[in-house]
Amino acid sequence: MPRKKVVEVEPPEQYTSIFADEDDDTYYMYVSELDDVVEEDEKEQKFNKFCRAVKRHVREDRDAVIVVTGAEGMGKSALGLRLGLALDDNFTIERNVMFDPDATEFYEKLVNSLPKYSVIVFDESMKMLYKRGWQAKDRLFLNTIFSICRKQNKIFIMCIPNFLDLDAYYRNWRALYWVHVIERGYAVVFEKKWHQFSQDPWSIQKGERMLDSMTRKLRHKEVDTKSKDRMLSFIDGYQTSFTWYKPDPVTWREYKRKTAKKIVAEAVVGGKENKKETKRSKLDQAEDAIRASVKVLNVTKGYTALQISTLLGMPKDKIRKYLREAGLEDSKPFRRKNYF
Repeated sequence: MPRKKVVEVEPPEQYTSIFADEDDDTYYMYVSELDDVVEEDEKEQKFNKFCRAVKRHVREDRDAVIVVTGAEGMGKSALGLRLGLALDDNFTIERNVMFDPDATEFYEKLVNSLPKYSVIVFDESMKMLYKRGWQAKDRLFLNTIFSICRKQNKIFIMCIPNFLDLDAYYRNWRALYWVHVIERGYAVVFEKKWHQFSQDPWSIQKGERMLDSMTRKLRHKEVDTKSKDRMLSFIDGYQTSFTWYKPDPVTWREYKRKTAKKIVAEAVVGGKENKKETKRSKLDQAEDAIRASVKVLNVTKGYTALQISTLLGMPKDKIRKYLREAGLEDSKPFRRKNYF
C-alpha cells in the first residue's frame, strides 16, 4: 500500500514579538515553543502583557487601532469592552463606546470630548467603517478626523465580524493589531508587515493557503482550540495568543441595555418613516458630514475655500457658505512672488 503524502509547512523565521520591551528577558515567539493553554490563575497574564505593549505604543506619540474580529456569539464585544477597561482607567460605556453616531457627535467625541490616551470602542453596528457603509464624501470626513486624532494618541478598538469587510484604507494603513477570537475567551494577535511594498500586508492569501493544506484531511471536530492556535502561529505576523475574563457585570449590563435601546429605536424609526423621509434623513447626515469636514480642514489645516472645493469636488460658493454659517472666514491663499 503506497504511503500517503504528508504536507509539511516550514515554520516562519524568528522575529521579535510586540512584547520585546518587557522588563524581563527579551521575549521571542517560536512556533515550536508555543505555550499550552494557560492555567485559570494565570488566565490574563498574556492579555495584560498585550495591553502594556499597546500603552507603550501610544505613549511614544502615536495612536493605536485594534481590530477585533470573530464569528457571531464568540465574544467580540466582550473582548472590546475588556480591552477598553484595561487600557483606560476612566472607561465607561457612556463615555467611550460609540454605537451609530451622526457626523457631529462623531466629531465631538473623537476630537473634543476625550483627553489623550483615551480608548474609543466602535461597536460592530457602526457601518461607517465598512466597505459600503458610507459614501465617498463621508469617508473623506472620516479620514480627516482620524488624521487629527492620530496626534492625540488615542486608542481605537473596532469590533467587526470579518476583517476583510473593513474598508481597505483602515485595514491596510490604519490598523495596528488584528485580534481574532477563535473560541469564547480565547484570541490570537496578528501584526502586519512593517514595509509598504506588500499588496497583502496581513498575509491573508498566504495564510489561507497554508491553513487549507494543514486542515485538508482533518474534520472540523478534530481541530480544537490549541490546534487552531498552533496552526495559526505558522502564519506571518502571528504575535501571541491570550485568554481573558468577561467584563464586570455592571459594565456588561449597561452595554446590553444600550445595544437593546438602539435596536428598538431603529425599529421604531424604521416603522414610522417612509422611503422619502429616510432618503432625506440620509442626505441631511451626509451634508452634516461635509460641513464638519469643511470646518476641520479650515480650522486645523488652514485650507482656503478654493482648496477645499478642489479637494471635495464641490462648488466654491457652497464651501464659503458653510464657512460663514460656522462663523469662519476664508483664509487668504498664499501667493508666490514673481521676482522676474
